[in-house]
Amino acid sequence: MPERKQAKLRHARHYLSVLNSATLLYLRGGKCIEQALTAFASEWSNISESQRWAESCTKIDAEAARLCSAFPRAGAFLLDLCRPPHERIRWFNAAVNSARALGLRSTESENLVMLGTVYGQIGDRSRAEQCHQDGAAILREMADSAQNLTAAINIATDYLQRGEPHKAIELYDRLLVQAREKGSKREEGSILGNLSYCYDALGDQARAINLQEQSVAISRALGDRRSEGESLGSLGIFYAKLGQNDHALRFLEQCLAIIRAIGDREAESKALSALGNLYLHLGQINRAIDCFRRTSRSVRREEISMEKRTH
Repeated sequence: MPERKQAKLRHARHYLSVLNSATLLYLRGGKCIEQALTAFASEWSNISESQRWAESCTKIDAEAARLCSAFPRAGAFLLDLCRPPHERIRWFNAAVNSARALGLRSTESENLVMLGTVYGQIGDRSRAEQCHQDGAAILREMADSAQNLTAAINIATDYLQRGEPHKAIELYDRLLVQAREKGSKREEGSILGNLSYCYDALGDQARAINLQEQSVAISRALGDRRSEGESLGSLGIFYAKLGQNDHALRFLEQCLAIIRAIGDREAESKALSALGNLYLHLGQINRAIDCFRRTSRSVRREEISMEKRTH
């Protein structure tokens, strides 16, 4: 019935807008992060229902296909934080197929690269690489890398994960220039952080620290607590490799405080594990054991939370 279809379209458009607004709120950082997470959780059933409806109608309705292609990109940060990988993979696969059917090449590329990132997170390197290669091929075809910085950043990250830091550095350096020309501070901070991992992989921890410190400064200026916490954790690991253990402990503790405040249990378990390894290296066995026990509890809480979210 036309009236029912139009009502479903209005519903999907509205909750796509709700998802986008929650993401924009999250990106403001600071106290807005908790507000965004609360808004996302309270509206999740409607958001999920809207995406499923759009996905089910992609072959018969172009507007539904367009909405389907937009949903995962609108909520990428919140989905990454709050939803399990298998669900994000379904969303991005549907978005890729919808964008491809509509001939939206730029959108297809972005969704492919984000899909590849999720596959990388679960250790499926073959699919991750294929998605990133397909996304990169579209970017080259369109000569559109300046307008698709996020996609290109993920492609460079794939080089690093494949053990090719020199290739990653070459691409990151070009992207850093583009981000600064655009005045995109969030992407500049992301690129600087990723460059630090490249130099860490090459054994140049001093340069890695310098780059990560620049990334921290940008995250703080933006109020992006999650990125700040990740960067502080990386600084702690870099200093530990240099044997500067006091600095390492300070940064890892700062990292842990931030990620606990924003409720990122996966990052919390990683920080606790890093702290435990450092205490073990320092011969502080009891503190190391305490960190590892807290890591186990954090992982279990996340497993319980994931089970609740998927039922």
